[in-house]
Amino acid sequence: MQLSCVIDEPLELAPVSIELVMRDPVTGKAGRFLLDKEVASPFHASLGELLPITS
Repeated sequence: MQLSCVIDEPLELAPVSIELVMRDPVTGKAGRFLLDKEVASPFHASLGELLPITS
């Protein structure tokens, strides 16, 4: 994941999103998703709930 923003705008005013890249381990194909601030927080909470199940 990486943070990204519009380079033409001042950093303190630019909309910031999180780019999430997920790769299929079999085919190697990647899907890219941009998460805005409203989606990133619930996504983070969901990952926190799912991560203990994967161990």
